[in-house]
Amino acid sequence: SIPVTRDLSRPVADPAHGFTPISFSLFPGASLPPESWSVFFLRINIITGRHRDVYGFDIGTVGNEVIENFVGIQLAGFYNKVGRSNSALQFAGLINRCQGDFTGMQIATLQNTTDGTMTGFQFGILNRVSRLDGLQIGLVNVAETGTGIQIGLWNSARSLEGLQIGVANCNTDSTIPFFPVINFAF
Repeated sequence: SIPVTRDLSRPVADPAHGFTPISFSLFPGASLPPESWSVFFLRINIITGRHRDVYGFDIGTVGNEVIENFVGIQLAGFYNKVGRSNSALQFAGLINRCQGDFTGMQIATLQNTTDGTMTGFQFGILNRVSRLDGLQIGLVNVAETGTGIQIGLWNSARSLEGLQIGVANCNTDSTIPFFPVINFAF
């Protein structure tokens, strides 16, 4: 007999973890289909919604939550929260958050946070990443490590290869750890 192997990169459709092109949510726990499903075109969240994966358009009056993967465009009145994303545009009235790696653009009035590597662009009052590979523009920009550009009043990094433009620029592991107006390390 020939052993049967399953491709683990492709999820198996079953009633608990299905796929749907369209989803409607009132709030987490009150959605059609259930939040354990993945949405592959359009999710509309009357208040806020939560699903396992979303690929496409994610629109919420208050917020959007994706437990694992998000690819597409998110628009929310207050917040967007995703597990990870390799190609996304997030627009929020207040806060965007990625709990893993993020590739794309985060734009929020108040705060953008990526707990992993941010490859792309952040624009908000406060921008924070673990690793930056891109551009941050805001009043306060914080990155642990990375390469890129920070433009704001206060720019802070432990180890950044790149350019900081602002009133106060701190790059702790740099030859010049603090310098006003412009600071760079390569």
